[in-house]
Amino acid sequence: MKLIIIDTACANLASLKFCLDRLGFNAKISRDLKDLENADKLFLPGVGTAAKAMSNLESFNLTNFIKNTKKPLLGICLGMQILGDFSEELDQETLGIIPFKTQKFELPKEYSLPHMGWNEVASSHPLF
Repeated sequence: MKLIIIDTACANLASLKFCLDRLGFNAKISRDLKDLENADKLFLPGVGTAAKAMSNLESFNLTNFIKNTKKPLLGICLGMQILGDFSEELDQETLGIIPFKTQKFELPKEYSLPHMGWNEVASSHPLF
């Protein structure tokens, strides 16, 4: 199975690759359209602002492919946010694949953003 981690140039790509490798998958990090077209499943990670991620994807000529692909696509963190229509952070239009708007959190001071931590992933999950 060909797993491609889309290189947004604004994500911790190595951590995701190492995670997938530990689960027994041989994922590749790429922004090459041919790699994405030949993938069985795609991962769209991201860290930072939606504006930077969208700018990078546009400069890599990947937005149309991502918007139109029928391949399974998992957005992680900022990658999930840009699957929506719009991000309130810097008033950024995003990919518009899923109809939602990413809104800013209004939280009490005792809560910190962003959430920093690790969550568990199991290789038996249907995603894989």
